[in-house]
Amino acid sequence: MIFVALAALLWGLGGALAGRFMREIGPVPDPHPRAVGGILYLVTLGTVVPFGLFLQGVRTVPARTATLVAMLEPLSGALFAWPLAGEPSRPEALLGGLMILLGVALNRR
Repeated sequence: MIFVALAALLWGLGGALAGRFMREIGPVPDPHPRAVGGILYLVTLGTVVPFGLFLQGVRTVPARTATLVAMLEPLSGALFAWPLAGEPSRPEALLGGLMILLGVALNRR
């Protein structure tokens, strides 16, 4: 619970600092409703729901298993981005994915 409070405090501090810099830039135009919907979608389905599911998983499965699954998240994100968004896979990304798989395989023993 202390971590949640600390995260909220740091998030609020980041928002306050961002607000200070935004005043120096000038007034922010009214956002388009589709943009607001996109932001809400990303925040909810891209951050809040997955993090909540991960926390529920940590309570349900052993911590080691949850950590190994969490290590696979960047790899699965890249694999989904390739066909769905047309993101090209560079050799460095493929090497990084192989290193993640190697780390998971070594940790499962």
